[in-house]
Amino acid sequence: MYQIGAFSKMVGMTVKTLRYYHEIGLLIPSKIDETSGYRYYSADEFIRAQRISLLKSLNFTLPEIHEVLLHLEDERDLHAYLQEKKVQLDIQIRELKSVQKSIQVHLEQEVLLMTEQKYTFEIREMPEQEVASVRYSGRYDEMGIYIKQLFKAVGGSVAGTPFAMYYDEEFKEEGADIEVCVPVKKSINKGSVTSRVLEASRCLVTTHVGPYDVLHFGYKAMQDEIAIRGLTSLRPTREVYEKGPGMLLKGNPEKYRTQIIFPIETE
Repeated sequence: MYQIGAFSKMVGMTVKTLRYYHEIGLLIPSKIDETSGYRYYSADEFIRAQRISLLKSLNFTLPEIHEVLLHLEDERDLHAYLQEKKVQLDIQIRELKSVQKSIQVHLEQEVLLMTEQKYTFEIREMPEQEVASVRYSGRYDEMGIYIKQLFKAVGGSVAGTPFAMYYDEEFKEEGADIEVCVPVKKSINKGSVTSRVLEASRCLVTTHVGPYDVLHFGYKAMQDEIAIRGLTSLRPTREVYEKGPGMLLKGNPEKYRTQIIFPIETE
C-alpha cells in the first residue's frame, strides 16, 4: 500500500488530481483509513493510473477514459479504442483545417467584413420562364452536386444562368428545402431532373458582389429594404449565380456576382 503523497510521485499526478479522480470514480483508493481519512493505493491502482495518463496524453476525455477502463479486458480492446480515437481525431483535424482556411479568408477580406456593401434595389417584373430543376432536402453546401447533375442532364439546352430557390422561412443546418434550376430551350425529363414553367412574379432584386460566406450582408440589406418600403415578401426566394465558381475551378470569389430575389405581394 502507498500513501497518497508517495503514490502521487510514483504516478506523476498531483494530490489534488488524485482526490478529484477519486471523487468522480475514475481512480478509487484501495483503502481509506477510517480514523485519519488517509487514502492508500495498491499496485492495481498504479497500473490504472498509468493507463489514465496514457489515454489522457492521447487526447481522451475523462468520461471517455472512464468508459474505456470500464470495458477494457485485454490489449485487443485497447487497440480498438485507440483506432476509434484516431478516426475521431482525423475528423477533428479536417474540421480544424476547414476553420483555419475560413479564418484566412476572413483575414484577407477584413475590409469587406467590417463594412457592408452598398446595395441598390429595384422592383422587377419577372416573366414566365421554363426551367429544368432538381429539388432536394439537405444542406446548402451540397448544392454543387445537384448543379452538376442538372447541367449533365440538360446538356446543350441551357438557356440562361443557373439559380437556386429556397422554400424555407428560416435557416436550416440539415433538411433545407432547395430547388436548383436552369432556364432551358426545351423540356427535359431525365431521372430526377424535370422541366416546369415558373409563373411570372413581381420581385425585389439586388446584387451581391463577393464570396458566398458574406452573402448574409445582402440578405440583411434586402430585409431592411422590404421593411422600409412596407412590402410583404413571399417564398421561394432566389439566388441567381451570375458569376461564380466553375465546374472545375473556383476562380476569384471577390468577383462572384449573385442576384438575391425576393418575390413580393402585389397590391
